Amino acid sequence: MVALIDDGFDLTHPDFQGQGKVVFPKDYVDGDTNPFPETSHGDYHGTPCAGGAIAESNGRSVVGVACAFMPDRFPLSADDDTLITIFEEVGRNADVVSCSWGPPPAYAPIPTAFADTLTRLAQTGGPRGKGCVICFAAGNYNAPLKDLSNPGGVVWRGEQGLRTTQGPILNGLATHPGVIAAAASTSLNRHAAYSNWGAEVAVCAPSNNFHPLDPNQFVPGRGIWTTDNEAYGQSFTAHSRYIGRFGGTSSATPLVAGIAALVLSANSSLTAAQVKDILQTTADKIVDNNSDIVTGANRGSYNAQGHSDWFGYGKVNASAAVREANRQLNP
Repeated sequence: MVALIDDGFDLTHPDFQGQGKVVFPKDYVDGDTNPFPETSHGDYHGTPCAGGAIAESNGRSVVGVACAFMPDRFPLSADDDTLITIFEEVGRNADVVSCSWGPPPAYAPIPTAFADTLTRLAQTGGPRGKGCVICFAAGNYNAPLKDLSNPGGVVWRGEQGLRTTQGPILNGLATHPGVIAAAASTSLNRHAAYSNWGAEVAVCAPSNNFHPLDPNQFVPGRGIWTTDNEAYGQSFTAHSRYIGRFGGTSSATPLVAGIAALVLSANSSLTAAQVKDILQTTADKIVDNNSDIVTGANRGSYNAQGHSDWFGYGKVNASAAVREANRQLNP
């Protein structure tokens, strides 16, 4: 089962139906079990994220990777104590946790208590007691996940336009050693121009593409088809239950999480650490020889350890990962 911790889920969506599809729903905004989006909150993000991970194969439109999911609506302004409570509760029931959110380029470490919670859940959490596979989005700022020197500043686009980060950068969520940091590649097997990068990236998954600084500048790559809000909240595509232009590492992350759940469905004896290792060792080593469209740098090749700052250990390969899970079940 995949838990998605996000801002709101349209559980009336036809691709979220089916026996056992929705399990243990929770709304940490309203304090009930109905994690529906609200127009006043602009809760439009969780529904398309969920589709990539778990949309039902019902002959209607899109199909996700995994089956059951646990929708958890939470306020993005949640404090650390609230986050600890959420992860503790989710971690008791979910084998895989998908989080398509995180800080902008800034010095944003997480408190020791929260870091320890993530460590414990990654090692012994979940209903099997073998650890939760916790996936975090790398982010969409074309910035390093960790750069404690950052001498020149990093330019990125925020809600108020272009911003510059001077001083240390640390995404304490995506760089936590117990999580899987998911970056984004494109439909052309290239680096998504916006995708954050660094030694902490575990894997990447296909997503859309857009220019990290100029939304009007074209960059090649198709968008992702997934579920959309229509009955509740704000719809990305008006009058439609589906969207064909979703993306960002917000889309890549639930795809990675869904594949992790698929691996566990093939071999439930695996620990979370073993699932992470399987995703990394079976990933496709896609290469991008093009330069970063903002900085001119290239991070699309692999070092002696098989790691790329742009792609991690490569693009996730569901078929290869399941085959390896089966191999380890029946060596």
